[in-house]
Amino acid sequence: FNVIDCKLSWQKRGDYLVVKVDRYTKKSGEKNNPKYSGLIYNFEIFHMREKNVPLDTLEVKGRREKMTEFYLKIHLESIQSFAVEPNGHKLIVITGENLRTNVTFYRMGQGQKSGKIEALKVVNQPVTSAIWAPNGSYVVLAAMKTG
Repeated sequence: FNVIDCKLSWQKRGDYLVVKVDRYTKKSGEKNNPKYSGLIYNFEIFHMREKNVPLDTLEVKGRREKMTEFYLKIHLESIQSFAVEPNGHKLIVITGENLRTNVTFYRMGQGQKSGKIEALKVVNQPVTSAIWAPNGSYVVLAAMKTG
């Protein structure tokens, strides 16, 4: 599967399980110091309360865009962080490097619209974190130092 990292995030209400999977297409270097190239970031969104637990995929890959009914690729590069709305159907993905980032708001489809991930808005902001209000609707975007 060529997986480097995997992060799981439950929506507070339990409607969604969002899994961020980091994959690579090429690995080089020594065993103790591997180097990865062709990184692909996938979000696997499981609709936990729907029949047969449908799955949506959001793939973030370098500089290509393709859209089909169940599949969305965006032309942003690396994922800084992501956050799921606690009591709603929105997902925020922060992409970019250092403080040269974009914040993309998505609406995850539900019911018969399951499988459709809609990009609502892209904002160019120097942020590293998105923190949702406990009941959703409001979000705080912040630039925080790490380390």
